[in-house]
Amino acid sequence: MQTVGIIGLGLLGGALARRLLKTGLRVAGYDLSADRRAQFTSNGGIALENSRAVANAAEALLLCLPDSNAVEEVVLEFKSSLAGKLVSDTTTGDPDRTAHLGSDLCRHETRYNDATVLGSSREAEVGNVIVMVGGKAEHVQDASSMIDRFAKQWFHMGPAGSGARTKLVVNLVLGLNRAVLAEGLTFAQVSELDPEKVLNVLKAGAAYSRVMDSKGAKMVQREFAPEARLSQHRKDVRLILEQGQRHGGHLPLSRLHEQLLAEAENQGLGDLDNSAIIEIFRRK
Repeated sequence: MQTVGIIGLGLLGGALARRLLKTGLRVAGYDLSADRRAQFTSNGGIALENSRAVANAAEALLLCLPDSNAVEEVVLEFKSSLAGKLVSDTTTGDPDRTAHLGSDLCRHETRYNDATVLGSSREAEVGNVIVMVGGKAEHVQDASSMIDRFAKQWFHMGPAGSGARTKLVVNLVLGLNRAVLAEGLTFAQVSELDPEKVLNVLKAGAAYSRVMDSKGAKMVQREFAPEARLSQHRKDVRLILEQGQRHGGHLPLSRLHEQLLAEAENQGLGDLDNSAIIEIFRRK
């Protein structure tokens, strides 16, 4: 039985671990959090003492980390152990740094790809996410059998870094869809309409987006148990703005969106689901 290693057992990493375990793989993992390691073990995973131990135990690795700094720090620990191994990086990080890391690891004979995930932790656990992959064609092909276990569809977008670049484009559109829905539902409420009924109208007409299915009820019911944290999305929007500045993109809506997310974090909403952005509109 193949052993897959997962480094980072947060919302996404924990969900991917549970999914891979359900498909019959042996899964070894590590996270800085003892609570997350304990939860992983209770689900049938093999918690190891550090990232290097996971890299040594596994034929294939999934990196599920908060940002590029964490990825580079972790990989530096065991880079010499990765020759010949398959490394799929699901982290939403700086695409330029992701591309550089991919080139560096490939020079050391590591089969690297960035495999960013579109979908919530809940969707990852049931194999209902979309994955955007960057890397050499042969390395992507090597990773495909593992990705197929948790993705309903995946796309090879180009060389290393392309998955991360695509994820930022998707997150720009998706995040603004959430913000618009939040403003619209708040406008319905102050207009003395029933937000739940308005949500049904929006779903039935030309204004529909899938955000209404995944986040609409959470906004209406003010149920913000995290499937993807607001603070993490703010980190993504800052990356979007940095990439826009670096490559000459004009992103005025994203700049406003970042200001709203910053306000939400300042009001203590950062650890809630990203649908909690609606509270910013309600509190005005």
